[in-house]
Parts: sequence; structure tokens; C-alpha cells
Amino acid sequence: MNRFTVCGDPRAERERPKDRNMTKDAMIEWFKSAPMGSRHERMLWAAHKIARLTGATEGGTYQMLLVALIEAERLLPDEYQDVLGLTR
Repeated sequence: MNRFTVCGDPRAERERPKDRNMTKDAMIEWFKSAPMGSRHERMLWAAHKIARLTGATEGGTYQMLLVALIEAERLLPDEYQDVLGLTR
């Protein structure tokens, strides 16, 4: 919990996490920009960055990113999946 909120300090409103939404395309772009490593490491990196930007939890962000990547895999033909780094 925010320490300013607990004591009723007016600075609590300024310290609120960002309530920004992010599209699935933007999430996939963060995944693609992750440093090279295993798919899981790249997803963790992207989920951490997205969570910091949006104020969401890392676990929830990881799940949304996983869903976005699965949908992207399903929609793209096989020959284009390696271009996005979506192959396993």
C-alpha cells in the first residue's frame, strides 16, 4: 500500500500508479524488443517493463502478453512467425 495513503497525506494522489492501457500490438512490440534469451526470459522482461509503464501487476501483464502472443501465432502463417521471434 502507498505510505502516503495510509497517513492521509495529499501527496497520495500524485503517487498513484499509472492507469495506462496498452494494446496487444504494443505488448508484442515490447516482447520483440526484449534482449535475446529464451522465450520465457523475454516474456518476463517484457512483462516487467509493461507493468512498470501501466501500473498493472507483473503476473497479470505476463498472462495478457501470453494471450497476445498465442493469438499472434495463430493468425500468422508459419513462414512469418520466425520474423516476429514467435517460434518456439
